[in-house]
Amino acid sequence: MASKARASKNVVLLCHQNADPDAVCSAYVLQALLKDLAPGLGVEICCPEGVSASTKQLIENLGIPVPGAALLHEPDLMILVDTNTLDQLGKTGEMLKKSGGELVIVDHHHPHPDMEKLADQMIVDERAAAAAEVSIV
Repeated sequence: MASKARASKNVVLLCHQNADPDAVCSAYVLQALLKDLAPGLGVEICCPEGVSASTKQLIENLGIPVPGAALLHEPDLMILVDTNTLDQLGKTGEMLKKSGGELVIVDHHHPHPDMEKLADQMIVDERAAAAAEVSIV
């Protein structure tokens, strides 16, 4: 995934609907890692269907901004974090199907067969209790 990020200009990390702390916090850690690996890379976190109330409270308490619901840039690399299907992204999922950008999945859930066909790369560890435990290196 590092080589894909270095070859990209804009990356979006997408979290599932009603995003929980695992999804959002994993996305923030991945964002920091990608910016370290590829200085100058634009990395945006997007939760198209919003975050849960407990997630919002947690990240506000940590002083972290709540991710937006709209894509700010046209990404050339999309990374689904803790997200098993495009259905979990609402209308943004439909946009991703039509997008020409690369798609990477980082998850701890059993891969959905449709996603296996769509993804350019899958980093999945079903033994992990959370997406935050999935090693991307």
